[in-house]
Amino acid sequence: MWQHPPVEQGKQYVELGVGADAVVDEARTAFGRGDFRWTAEPLGHVVLAPPGHAAAREFLAGTFGQLGHGAENEVWRDIYLSAAAELREGTFGTPTVPASADVLPTPVTRTSPPPPPDPRRRR
Repeated sequence: MWQHPPVEQGKQYVELGVGADAVVDEARTAFGRGDFRWTAEPLGHVVLAPPGHAAAREFLAGTFGQLGHGAENEVWRDIYLSAAAELREGTFGTPTVPASADVLPTPVTRTSPPPPPDPRRRR
């Protein structure tokens, strides 16, 4: 199916006649039932519909936090908690410096003696 871009979808969902506040209220009802997956669905549309709805953004971050803490799989847990952090704090972008200048010239030193030679191996 040829879908609209996410921002346009969000605007149209919110404009279905109910408005952003009614969608957030419905999401709160779903959250109260413990249906966090459905809670995230309409909130995602409200967050994408300009102008951003601050209460929906914070509520969606909390919902993603709930989903993350309930996830059994560590990958999904990381995805949900990262999404919650991005909603609350924004994205930090791609690091432009791969390592600190203090770390690069530091020589690598061995802190333990080398392992003994393997007697089965010929020299």
